Amino acid sequence: MTQEKRQEEAGAAASGGGRIAHNAGIFAAGTLTSRITGFVRDAAVVAVFGTALSDIWLLAWTLPNALRRLVGEGSLTVSFVPIFTGRLQEGREEARRFTGRALGAAALLLLLLCVLGIVFMPWIIEVLAGSWEEARKARAVEVGRVAFPYLWFIGLTALFMGALNTLGRFFVPAVCQVFLNLSLIVACLWVMLWGSGGVESGLMALAWAALIGGALQLGANFLALKRAGMTPRPSLALADPHVRRLALLMAPATLAASIHQVNLLVSRAFAASVGPGAITWLYSANVLIELPLGIFAVSIAVASLPALARHAKAGDREAYRATLASSLRQVLYVTLPATAGLAALALPTVAVVFQRGAFGVSDSAATAAALLAYAGGLPAIGCSRIVVQGFYALEDTRTPVLVGVISVLSFVALALFWMPGQGHVGIALAVSVTAWVNLAANLLLLRRKFGRLGLSRVLGSGLRAALGALLTGAAAWGVASLGRWEAGAGALDLLLLRNVGVLLLAVVAGAGTYAGVTLALKSPEARALLGSLRRRLGRA
Repeated sequence: MTQEKRQEEAGAAASGGGRIAHNAGIFAAGTLTSRITGFVRDAAVVAVFGTALSDIWLLAWTLPNALRRLVGEGSLTVSFVPIFTGRLQEGREEARRFTGRALGAAALLLLLLCVLGIVFMPWIIEVLAGSWEEARKARAVEVGRVAFPYLWFIGLTALFMGALNTLGRFFVPAVCQVFLNLSLIVACLWVMLWGSGGVESGLMALAWAALIGGALQLGANFLALKRAGMTPRPSLALADPHVRRLALLMAPATLAASIHQVNLLVSRAFAASVGPGAITWLYSANVLIELPLGIFAVSIAVASLPALARHAKAGDREAYRATLASSLRQVLYVTLPATAGLAALALPTVAVVFQRGAFGVSDSAATAAALLAYAGGLPAIGCSRIVVQGFYALEDTRTPVLVGVISVLSFVALALFWMPGQGHVGIALAVSVTAWVNLAANLLLLRRKFGRLGLSRVLGSGLRAALGALLTGAAAWGVASLGRWEAGAGALDLLLLRNVGVLLLAVVAGAGTYAGVTLALKSPEARALLGSLRRRLGRA
């Protein structure tokens, strides 16, 4: 190999992190829009229905939503992307043909799952909430049966999202959840303004709104794929070797993804036994945790998978290693200050976002306690998503299953240990500790499989970010002490405006402190971010 060729390859590997950051930025912009409308959606649900009825909706919504992440984003997307990448290298027509055949097989699988879910819904609710009274369980069954076909729409959407991400189109897959959020917001408004059957009967409106939102999500991604010149023509070709390969990869990937969903289902069952409101408190806290995860960590993970898959296909170990390490450094750079900020601003954030209508002061305090417990696991959850993508890029979907089994056992043991004394907060603590166990096991096994991962540089970046995060939390906490958080966000008065202003000022103070400290420590991620901002301002 000539010196010039080696320099070209080295430059390509070095720029991999920049391309991932750019693609992650596009995905994050779309995700931010989805998350903002998601906040409005969740605040509307708890304000209109209260925690007791919100518990019924969340329990009924748990299974189709869990299966969406399990079969759709959890296994179908991650198994589809490496094969689609290979087909794309053979030509766009090969990729389009494979997409149509995968679509036909996925549609059949999802239809069978929907039928099974509707038929067995009474047994599912009994397992998850056996301690509830019969009337509440019956209402959850009714709502769950209407909402369950959402899985069919969103499962196919996940396949289209995988194709679009591989083609370098990240915005529509990220922003499409806005359709679901807006549908549920409209349903809440309808119940509040025109619902004639009472608030409890309005739960059915949420279920129908979920179906409409799923259909709109599928349509938006289909049109985006059509504009990309990759219009799929569904066909049932189960004998196709690439479809069979997809099924073989999906089986262990589904098992791996099921670990997190099993934890979710078990935590919902545990929360149902704690008492009324516990499901909603944990869910609301998790929504706030998902903000930095969805905007930053998941965005980086989604953007890194196609790049990792390309490097794995090409056998370029150095580029694979550089991409993985760069992605981990970026995740730590955003999740560590997010952890500190959420811990320092737990009650202020919950009070401003959720405390209105039927969601009162005690609900805010209980949700903030759960948020504080969840925050400790945020960096581990974000980094684990990157490491698992590393396995998937190598078409290894079995190793994450082994790690997942360890995670489930750890979570159940820790939850059972902490829940009697800590209630719903013990469940959140178990989630956080389990996340670190999961990350350690994934890193150990990936290093054993692949070799050196470049973690020394990751550790150096992480230490700089951790120091900045500590000062970030202190700055945010100091400013937040000026708020009157017991007032929540129940009315448009001067006290509410003061609380919103103080919260925004605390966030700005924390972010400014973090940027200044990490730049002073010469953090590569901070300097890259500053350079990107300068280039954008220069173009403007």
